[in-house]
Amino acid sequence: MTTRVRTAAIRLALAAGMALPIQAQTMPDLSFKIRAGNLSGPVSKDSLGNRTMGFGLEAAFPLSKGRLTTELTYDVFNGYRRDTTQYGPAYYTPNQDPWNPGSVSQTYFDGTSTHPVVINPDLSLQGESMTFKGFGLKVGYQAALPFSWAEGWDWQAGLSLDYRQTHHEIFMTLTPGYYDSTHTFQVIPRISGYGDWNYYEGANYSKDVKKVQPGAYAGVSTTFSDIFRLELNLRETTFNGIYYHPFSTTGAAPKYTESSKTGLVLEVALGVRL
Repeated sequence: MTTRVRTAAIRLALAAGMALPIQAQTMPDLSFKIRAGNLSGPVSKDSLGNRTMGFGLEAAFPLSKGRLTTELTYDVFNGYRRDTTQYGPAYYTPNQDPWNPGSVSQTYFDGTSTHPVVINPDLSLQGESMTFKGFGLKVGYQAALPFSWAEGWDWQAGLSLDYRQTHHEIFMTLTPGYYDSTHTFQVIPRISGYGDWNYYEGANYSKDVKKVQPGAYAGVSTTFSDIFRLELNLRETTFNGIYYHPFSTTGAAPKYTESSKTGLVLEVALGVRL
C-alpha cells in the first residue's frame, strides 16, 4: 500500500511541476499547522498507543491551476518504555564475563549435579525505552476536487524528505541461576578474584540513530472561516528501531541491532493562516 501511495504522489508532483507554472507576482500564503495521527503497519510495533503529534509551517504558492505547497515539519512519534525481560532458559559463561564470553553453556554444575540455567524473576529486570522524532520537508500539489458534490474541498499529494532520530535507552540486571534438588533457586557465585557478589549481567546504555528517509502523502482538505484549514492525510513514514540483545538470553556477546520499518500515518491537521 505504501508503494502505491508513493507512486501516486510522485506522478502527481511531477505533473504539477511540469504543467503548472508558479504565478510569480503573487506572494505565498503562509500557515501554521498542528497535527495528530495514528500509526499502522510495522512501525506500530514500536509505539505504545500508535500516536503521533507534530507541527508545520507551510508556504503555498498559487499556480495557474491549484497550488504548489512546501512545508517544514516537526514530528514526535509515541515510542515505548517497558519491561522487556525474557524469563526462562538462559546462557552462562564459565569465565563469568558476558561481554567477552569464552565457552557458553545452558547448564551449571554445583559440585554435585548439573542443572539448567534460568533467569531469576526476582533478581532480574530489563527495562527499555525508545522514542522517535525529527524534522521533514514536504513538497506537494493541491487543487479542487473535480466533483460537484465536493465543492469547497481540495485534494493534495506530494513527497517528503524526513530527518528521523531514534533514541534508545536500556537499564538491566539479569541474574542467571538454577533450581537445586530441593527446587530452591540458587544464584551462581562469582569465581575467585571477581569480588563477593554473585554472577550477573548488567547494562545501562543509550544509543541514537539519525537518518534521512523519503516519504509520500495524499489526502483532502477544506478551508473555513477564511483563516482555518482542515486536512486529512495518509502519510508514509519510516524510522529505524534500535534493539539490545544481552548475552544471558542469546548466548552471544551483547550487541545492538537496527531495523528500518515503514508504515502509514492517518493524520488530521488544523492550519491557521498567518
